[in-house]
Amino acid sequence: MAASCALTRAGKSTIIIYDFHVDARPADFQMTKRVEPVDKLVGQNIRIFRTAKGISQTELGNAVGVTVQQIQKYENGANRVGSSRLFKIAEVLEVPIGRFFDNAATASDGSAAGPVVTDLLNSPYAVQMLKAFARLPSDSMRRSLVVLAERISEHSNN
Repeated sequence: MAASCALTRAGKSTIIIYDFHVDARPADFQMTKRVEPVDKLVGQNIRIFRTAKGISQTELGNAVGVTVQQIQKYENGANRVGSSRLFKIAEVLEVPIGRFFDNAATASDGSAAGPVVTDLLNSPYAVQMLKAFARLPSDSMRRSLVVLAERISEHSNN
């Protein structure tokens, strides 16, 4: 804190002027950038919805007025998405804003833990696979594909 004092005469009166300057933060103070779990969740959901819509990072960035690198930082949870920017992203992706914060997922065979589902959907080709899976004409075909994928996975892990 710096202070100064000045005396001034105005007619017969003496006026004392005090000037205090307080630094908002000390010179050695650094603001730390913390990544909160919700930042990662929002970013993962942006990626999921963007991929599901078939929109590239470049297209989304252009639509909301940021660079591809900024979209990447949002999706990785490295940078927080401001409320007005999140609103624009929701408009472009045609998703209610609340869905970006939703980590609960329900499957036909019961509830699944949200972060697990989110992580799975972030896997390469997951959204494309899910879209193709949903277009299969019958449950028996979908069941057969699941069995095939499980067997391939088991075989490759041994």
